[in-house]
Amino acid sequence: MKVSEICRHGNVGFILPFTDAEQTWPDEVRGVIYGGAMVYCFLGVSIVADSFMEAIGAITSRRRKVTLKSGEVRTVHVWNEVVSNLSLMALGSSAPEIFLSVIELLRNRMYSGDLGGATIVGSAAFNLFVIVAVCIGCIPGDEVRTIEGVQVYYVTAAFSLVAYLWLVVVLVLVTPDVIDIPEALITLLLLPILIWASYKVDAGCLDVSRGPLSALPGRISFTLRVSTTADDPSSAISPGGQAAVRRTSMNSRSSTFTTKSSLPPECRNISRRPTVAAHKMHLMGKFTGAASRRSLTQGLSGRTMSMSAVRSSLLTRLEEDENADAAEKAYVQLLADHQSMSVSLEKKPITVVRSGDPCLAMDVQYSVHLCDSLSPPGGVAAEVSTGKTELCFNPSPLLRGSFLMGIGDVQKDVEITRPLTANGAPQEFIFFLRRALLTTSSMGNESKVKLAAVGDIPAAKVSVEPDGPGYLGFAAECLEVEGKPTAQIVTATVLRRGGCLDEIECEYRTEAFTAVPGYDFVAQNGTLCFPEGVTEQTVTLTVCEKRRGRVADSFLLILEPSMGCEEVAFDAGKDGGVDSAILTININPLPDKGPCWMRCVDAIGNIEEMRKGREDWVAQFPAAWFCLGSREEQRSATTLDWLLHLTALPWKLLYTLVPPTAFCGGWVCFYACLLHIAIVTAILADLAELFGCVVGMPDFVTAIAIVALGTSMPDLFASKSAAIGDPAADASIVNVTGSNSVNVFLGLGLPWTAGSVYWLIKGRTPEWEQRYGDIAERYGGLGSVRAVFVLRSDGLGFGVMIFSVLCCICLMLLFVRRKWLGAELGGPLAPKVATVIVFFSCWVAYIFLASWNALRGERVSAADRALATSAALGAVAFCSLAALVVFA
Repeated sequence: MKVSEICRHGNVGFILPFTDAEQTWPDEVRGVIYGGAMVYCFLGVSIVADSFMEAIGAITSRRRKVTLKSGEVRTVHVWNEVVSNLSLMALGSSAPEIFLSVIELLRNRMYSGDLGGATIVGSAAFNLFVIVAVCIGCIPGDEVRTIEGVQVYYVTAAFSLVAYLWLVVVLVLVTPDVIDIPEALITLLLLPILIWASYKVDAGCLDVSRGPLSALPGRISFTLRVSTTADDPSSAISPGGQAAVRRTSMNSRSSTFTTKSSLPPECRNISRRPTVAAHKMHLMGKFTGAASRRSLTQGLSGRTMSMSAVRSSLLTRLEEDENADAAEKAYVQLLADHQSMSVSLEKKPITVVRSGDPCLAMDVQYSVHLCDSLSPPGGVAAEVSTGKTELCFNPSPLLRGSFLMGIGDVQKDVEITRPLTANGAPQEFIFFLRRALLTTSSMGNESKVKLAAVGDIPAAKVSVEPDGPGYLGFAAECLEVEGKPTAQIVTATVLRRGGCLDEIECEYRTEAFTAVPGYDFVAQNGTLCFPEGVTEQTVTLTVCEKRRGRVADSFLLILEPSMGCEEVAFDAGKDGGVDSAILTININPLPDKGPCWMRCVDAIGNIEEMRKGREDWVAQFPAAWFCLGSREEQRSATTLDWLLHLTALPWKLLYTLVPPTAFCGGWVCFYACLLHIAIVTAILADLAELFGCVVGMPDFVTAIAIVALGTSMPDLFASKSAAIGDPAADASIVNVTGSNSVNVFLGLGLPWTAGSVYWLIKGRTPEWEQRYGDIAERYGGLGSVRAVFVLRSDGLGFGVMIFSVLCCICLMLLFVRRKWLGAELGGPLAPKVATVIVFFSCWVAYIFLASWNALRGERVSAADRALATSAALGAVAFCSLAALVVFA
């Protein structure tokens, strides 16, 4: 293969060289300069890729409300996990290679080059052989990591192999050295086919034990208004399962839509497996200063759901005005109107909460009754409304009592011994708050007593459940909070049903929906513990002040299993499904809604989002300037920290121009990062050719040995972190097979399609005939006007064939490991080391054979290639056997 002449007098690249004076410098000096500049560009691409991954994370984390055919409302991710991994995430990890292929075509005036295609194949080889080898070897001890989404892995692995076999067919067998339009279009269309096939497999087409995940994103804007009966929230849907839908008003923000679906109960929640993008963002944080930026704003757009007739049983405690009469606003109530206890427990703690001034003592009187169904024949039943349901009970109490809520007490646990039948069986009972007396002042030995109100939940029915840990859920799926010009406290109640034996715990966290953390609510997270016998707990949240001219906003409170307590179950019939529980908190606008134009602006663009974006953007500059991201952290910086900071400082200052992810849900940052990556990749393409030119190295060798390695190094560290930190191997291996497929389908399909269509329309030119005289003879002779897109396959075709053979060996080895060891990563020392050596040997064999073929060019015969390939494969087999013998 020929060496590029870009470094010689009169030749220029897309951007470089800057001046003709460079061409007079010694080749040795230029080689050092171009090589160092190329490495520095790799650093720049890695830094901007960090912001790119943040943008993708913000985009793919968005949620929306989905209405099922049964009338139930579920909160799901807008982006299906598999679709996002094979589209946006793969684009994020493969953007430099894809841009390099496209930019090379544009720089060469629509003539093909050796750099783009070779970089894609070389990057695939590094990803599969080196990254997977590192992931296998880095697992500590005898630990293992197994792919959980094995069906999707099989699809992406098959497509990654088909992609390179297809290149062999196109470049070597069917139309050697020529890419026609059907071949280019098939290559490009294989990407949506891959995404569709993976989505269908993940949706359960090949494995019926797995249900569908979220639907694909939509763009229609509607809001759902439903009304319910007092007894059953599920009756919010009118007969036939149809909901009343009307256009969005200016009092609520909407950027997604609700759809009809019929997810089975076990599939109503999306399980978000960790992706390599998350580990890439974590690893790059310290080096780039991104760790000092605000946390990703997740789920910035969605729908608000208004259930007008459902009165939430959650307690809302508002901050009291200093001049307000605390006695007038004081009340006492229970956390939930339906509670439970395990059959083997004798006592039930019932939590009573109060509102008002906690500096005033409150005496609360209660009684315990049998349920109406347990009343003696001829008895009279009493009724009490809890705001949502009617409870009937025997008016004759089994027990009367009282307790004191002293100064500072905002809740009190009252232990009630369960009643028994004549034969000793436990009975259901009603706990009833009769009245509360508030001591408002004290005069000597006398106190002024005032009757306090009893809240919406004055009574609770306690049912007896079988022994077991039970499951968790919220008392309601939606909590309405009236906006106030001052901050307020909201308390959400978490219920434990189906048993309360043993202690369980879960993690809780808030997540943005349309509300903005730090501006509409305070982001919180923590652990919620349920001791044995306890069936109610509360989570206290802070809602920020609501400004005039703002529409309704929402945020989510999510319960998830704690680390080490994965057996915690959730109410499968509620929002979040079996894997989590989700409560939607709606913050309604102020009574004084403000000017109409301001509400229109907030409904369209979310003013708080723009405020956050502006402040985050301003904060990027000091975060980039100071070592470790801030003046305080800079004081503890080490010499290595300063060295890394000063090295990356020019790039970090340049990339402060990239907008933060707060704008438009991350899309502005996404496109800005694409522009930066394209510019740096254009410079990198020129530097790679200049370096190869001055050292006498063909572009093909430069691409597979240097460029591919440099663009793939961030993926190496991110995948290693994912392999060690994740309990599964999906983020490490499926990312490799998916990215390798996307590299071919998009990185080659896009320029091939553009080039083949261009030359079909333009026709032959004298330069084209001079370049491709042999191709001109094959396609109509010198008198014809037909032109085709030519891609010389003497180096790329052989390299793809070698990679395909080695790819089959490595994929088969991963399959054998799964069957033999039960896992793809880790395992005992002997097979682990042997596998690592095989993978590394395959990469060395590929680099050696592809470079040897490119350097010898036309002097290599078919027999020489067969002999060299056999020798390389024999060396790989010898290394693997030697490793087994040594480490067995």
